[in-house]
Amino acid sequence: MRACAIVASERFVDEHGLWRAVEIAGQAVVTDLPSTFAGTNSSITICGADMTKSAALAACEEAQVAVQDVDVIELHDCFSANELITYEALGLAEEGRGHELVEREATTYGGEGPWSTRPAA
Repeated sequence: MRACAIVASERFVDEHGLWRAVEIAGQAVVTDLPSTFAGTNSSITICGADMTKSAALAACEEAQVAVQDVDVIELHDCFSANELITYEALGLAEEGRGHELVEREATTYGGEGPWSTRPAA
C-alpha cells in the first residue's frame, strides 16, 4: 500500500474540487527541553518522551481534540524502543506498558489505532 499527502491551500482545494481534502487542525514542533539535560538519568527522557508529550499536547490543544480522538497516528520510530516510548508519551499506553499495544496488534491495520500504519510482521 502506498499513500502520499499533498499540502495545498484551501483556495487550491476549492478550485480543483478536492472534496476529499484533509485539514490540518493542529501541529507543533518541539526540540530538546531542559528536562532532556536535567540529569535525571532517564533513558526515556533522553529519547524524547518529554518532547513528544509537549508537542502532542500543543497540537491537540490547537486542534481542540484529545489524542484519543485522532484516527491515524503515523510516527517515526527510528528504533523499536522509541515506538514504545512514543505510544506511552502520547498517552496511548501507561509508562512501561507500550509493548502491550504491539503484542495485541492494536497499532496496525485492523487494530485500535492504527497508530503505525505498516502491516504487522
